[in-house]
Parts: sequence; structure tokens; C-alpha cells
Amino acid sequence: MLSETINCEYCISSCPRHACRKKQVNGGKQGGEGMTELKPCPFCKAKAKAESYLEIYWVSCRKRSCKVKPQTDCYKTQKGALKAWNRRAGK
Repeated sequence: MLSETINCEYCISSCPRHACRKKQVNGGKQGGEGMTELKPCPFCKAKAKAESYLEIYWVSCRKRSCKVKPQTDCYKTQKGALKAWNRRAGK
């Protein structure tokens, strides 16, 4: 999975913690067959959101007041980002 991780070469600052034009991808769901629901944030239990910029994908907690603000690394595929978010330690 780490082989799918990429650095954002399109932004001035590191991706995805930047203020450039991000867009939400499919309301936090994987498109196509085998549609996968994202697990809630492991810290605040809020819904997660899948986002992309150009062809870079990541998932983060949707709740602005979440104290931890977890998010995945940047991935080349949406499937990779969704899989990273849904993976939980010890399971």
C-alpha cells in the first residue's frame, strides 16, 4: 500500500493540508462496483470524506472540530486511499 503513496507535485505546500482547490469525491463513497462505505473517524465517530485534487486521492475526517483531524497519505488511486482509511490497527 505504501507504494501507492505519492507526494503532491502540483501544490506549493504539502498535500493534502493545503488551501488549493480540493473537491470531494462521491460523497465519501467509492464509485463503481463493490461500492464501499467509509468507516467513521476513529476518534470522533464523524463521517469521513474522500477528496481529490487532479489525480491525487486522500480521505479525512469531515468534522471540523475533530481534535485529531486524521487523514490518509496521498494515493494515486481512490481505492488505495479508501483502503488506507478503512484499515484499523489491530484488526
